Amino acid sequence: IIVFFINKTNLAGRKVRVWYETDIHSIHTYQQDVHIELDVLTDPFPPTQPKLVDEGYDILSILSSLLQVGDAIWFRLQPLNFGHRVVSIFAEEHGSKSTMGTSFEIKFVKPISWYAKTYGPKLSALGSLAMPFLGSLIGK
Repeated sequence: IIVFFINKTNLAGRKVRVWYETDIHSIHTYQQDVHIELDVLTDPFPPTQPKLVDEGYDILSILSSLLQVGDAIWFRLQPLNFGHRVVSIFAEEHGSKSTMGTSFEIKFVKPISWYAKTYGPKLSALGSLAMPFLGSLIGK
């Protein structure tokens, strides 16, 4: 899970606590807490809309400078079993009463390699047992 924060103010030292919570029996590290300090916006937004592509000042240069403002957090989740799981992500700014949060559902599915590892040996053993039986039925 990647969480992006963009600090669109000139306030320095904005500290944010970010955490997620989920069911203890569904995801490894069911709760994680991170404290970050957001970068400050140094270049204000342009007063007029620049061209999409230009030699100097264009949308891509503005987008590049905007993406350097703020911060991003990456949470890695490891499922303990398969199926639908609910994850809640929260953020609160230190020294203020603003708290943000959202909950969403993740579906963990079994990869094809899991099926190959689970059913491959069973089908191989079944085939080796079935071949003599089928050979006797056919008459060879």
